[in-house]
Amino acid sequence: MRVKQIEAEIESIKEMNRREVERLQELASKGQIPAQMMELSVMYREELKREHKRKMIALREAEVRVREEREKLIERERARQVMEKVKERDFENYVEEKRKEENKQIDELAHCFASGGVGHSES
Repeated sequence: MRVKQIEAEIESIKEMNRREVERLQELASKGQIPAQMMELSVMYREELKREHKRKMIALREAEVRVREEREKLIERERARQVMEKVKERDFENYVEEKRKEENKQIDELAHCFASGGVGHSES
């Protein structure tokens, strides 16, 4: 996922900065920091800060896209559930209508039998 990749890149930048600071501290403790090296180190750390800021912006943008996609997915799931309920209700209505038709036919047949209209021959 893009968010995880950006987070890993940010951690990598932090680690590079930490290592540079440790390297400078070690050299400073030995009194071995030439001015040019210090200047290069400062420039390097500033570039790391700029890269960190760019990655943080990219991370925020990726998180927004993830949030938007999640919301779209939730909305599609809700729509699917609504359609499923409509299908269930339609099926229940269909079954109820068929039951009513069958009961009506049964009642008509029962009425015919009761009135002697079906099954009686006049011989």
